[in-house]
Amino acid sequence: MTATLTKIKNRFAKTGADPVPSSAAVKARSAHLPVLPAGTPLSIPPAVLRALRQVIAKQERVNLAECAVLLLALLPALWLMQGLADWWFNLPWGVRFLFFLADLSVVGLIIFRFGWLPWKKRLNLERAALRVEKEIPAFRTALISTVELAAAKAGCTQGSLSLVNELLARVNRQVQTMNLAVLWSRLPD
Repeated sequence: MTATLTKIKNRFAKTGADPVPSSAAVKARSAHLPVLPAGTPLSIPPAVLRALRQVIAKQERVNLAECAVLLLALLPALWLMQGLADWWFNLPWGVRFLFFLADLSVVGLIIFRFGWLPWKKRLNLERAALRVEKEIPAFRTALISTVELAAAKAGCTQGSLSLVNELLARVNRQVQTMNLAVLWSRLPD
């Protein structure tokens, strides 16, 4: 190992080349490449945008269905238990009113936990891309890179125009061959 490193070091010493180029040399070589100015927004390819919006819509439908199923399953069970308790023990109106308040609090808790909080924390394009990449690793961070490069946040350099366009085109082709909303399943929060 050290012999190989010594050979490389001697080869650079003979030619006079610097093994680590200076930042000025790198800047001089990359000066002729077209670079997007910081904060220049690009358009997300239509197939990618459509697929991510389908994923967001599917997540919202799953959240709504989860809330509705919990309400439809839990409320009749509560009413059945309370009706049986009232029938067996002939409960006074005060206890029945407490049961009613308990029912309202359970409904409120379910709507808050499984309706309001997921609605408040809805997916945006970036989070949808991250969730898809977590579930479908074939993208290898290309999907989130596409979304973030197209968003062009202020102060962020986007790099070479040709490389960015190639990434956008590659991800667009990859997304067109699959339906992300079908492949993607709801991940636990």
